[in-house]
Amino acid sequence: MKKVILFALIISVFGIQKSFAQNYKTKADYQAAEPEVIKHIKWLVEHPYPNNDDRKSAERFVIMWLTGCPYMFVTVDEKVVGAIQTPSYKYGGQLSNTYTFGKVQYKLEHPGDNNPLFAAQQGVKNVIAAYKILVKADPEAKNSGAENLITLSNDPDPKKLQNFILIGIKE
Repeated sequence: MKKVILFALIISVFGIQKSFAQNYKTKADYQAAEPEVIKHIKWLVEHPYPNNDDRKSAERFVIMWLTGCPYMFVTVDEKVVGAIQTPSYKYGGQLSNTYTFGKVQYKLEHPGDNNPLFAAQQGVKNVIAAYKILVKADPEAKNSGAENLITLSNDPDPKKLQNFILIGIKE
């Protein structure tokens, strides 16, 4: 699963204009773009529809920033991503990116905090928000993995979601 997601990200990156790389050459360039990256990530959560040119542009921007950034590293947590990205689910790619971008968002908003659990929780929060928008617009967009994340996040015991995430981080 990790290879499929990574391959999709790589293919997306190769389809993007080289002008991005010309604008971001130093660590300071990437740091200066952080507020814009956060803004794009939040916008993507609010606009999860895949056939939207603005969404594709925003997603490309975040992917290019992330793949070129010399100090930002995120992992793909197979347990969480595998729950939402099934072969038959048409929004799986969007929600997988939303999860990964949520982790980036957390790291940018909390510099110095390297707790992978907190970053993953932000990713799940973003997935749930985007998923609810998708399902409201398209009731056929239901996904058992995303529904499970909602159930876990609504549980009075926060450790249930945390344990689910931690299992994925350790795999």
